[in-house]
Amino acid sequence: MKITNIKATTVTVPLEAPLRHSVGSHWGRFVRTIVEVETDEGIIGLGEMGGGGESTEAAINGLNAYLIGHDPLQLEQLYWKICNPTASLYNNRAQMHAAIGPCVGQCCYAVGDEVIDAFKSQFAYGAELFREVYDDDPVKKKYPLLFLTARAPGHSPIGPQTHLDLVAANRRQLLDAGLTAENIWSADLCTSCHPEKLFSHRAEHGFTGRTMGVVGVRAI
Repeated sequence: MKITNIKATTVTVPLEAPLRHSVGSHWGRFVRTIVEVETDEGIIGLGEMGGGGESTEAAINGLNAYLIGHDPLQLEQLYWKICNPTASLYNNRAQMHAAIGPCVGQCCYAVGDEVIDAFKSQFAYGAELFREVYDDDPVKKKYPLLFLTARAPGHSPIGPQTHLDLVAANRRQLLDAGLTAENIWSADLCTSCHPEKLFSHRAEHGFTGRTMGVVGVRAI
């Protein structure tokens, strides 16, 4: 499902008597804006916000440029598109730079169905962040019969594990937030592969330390 249009309509309700509430009262009329979200499947969502008028309608209609083509059920992506915190910095996301530090790489980050389902439910591109990896243990390769499973219909080799790419996941979110690809840098250093250099909870089975990131300004 994709968003095809967003439009706003100001509604004014005349009041015969003041409408009182916890923070004051309305006199004469009650103004609200009805927000309509249309999709390519014919499903329409309606919402309401306080206030209205030409400027409010223009602000809501201006969201079309950001949201048309997006899945309305992908709330995390919509949040970044509408309420992007980086937009407050000079309102120029092209000037923002991001650095993704060392982390467990996709080579070592095997995950279960609960993680896979969580990513696929939140991101339209969730499936692209995973790949199947077969165990390359030399002992298992040399003596495969020792590691056969008992699953039906008969003994079979152990299947692949699903690995998650955390760097790609963070990169995609930064791109969705408006940063340019050339302004996103990653260390591309797997903590699990290099426990002699970096702490790794997974490689050291929980008996590990913490990695600290430092940001500074260097004189030119």
